[in-house]
Amino acid sequence: MKEYTESQELTELKEDIRNWEDWFDVIITECHDCKENKKYYDTLIIKAKDQETKSHPNWFLTRVWLADEKEIEMAEAEELGEVISATQLEISYCPFCGEKLS
Repeated sequence: MKEYTESQELTELKEDIRNWEDWFDVIITECHDCKENKKYYDTLIIKAKDQETKSHPNWFLTRVWLADEKEIEMAEAEELGEVISATQLEISYCPFCGEKLS
């Protein structure tokens, strides 16, 4: 099975924290930079609060799947970088290193 190689454009989109705020409609106050997460390039652990309510920030495991050339060819997306799916789970511990997040 061929390993997936992400395009530079998609990597750059994911490196900009403001994009994550837009994708999840949150204000990010902190990121957990886990050295154990070497495999999941589409996952970020963030401390964030809702943009509308400005609620107390909580820790979340977030994952975003952006359209690449293959999804466009298969007519699953119209443009490169379009959000195919976004998942957000509230967490207390890092699922990669086990650190308690506070």
